[in-house]
Amino acid sequence: MWSAPWYDELADVKATYDRFHDDGLEVVGANLDENIDQVYDYLRKKYRPWPTVVDEVVGGFGNPNAIR
Repeated sequence: MWSAPWYDELADVKATYDRFHDDGLEVVGANLDENIDQVYDYLRKKYRPWPTVVDEVVGGFGNPNAIR
């Protein structure tokens, strides 16, 4: 589900969020995985302080959130 480079990048996003959130920075995740059970399992295990948009109908890069 998660590749090592993306996982490392997510740690950088979290550090940036922690540093600048009080100054107004907001982060919104858009999950594009196709296996919805894995998505919710991950989100339960790996808390993120920002909202994550999950489309239970259309996963992957065909997801409207990815297209936008």
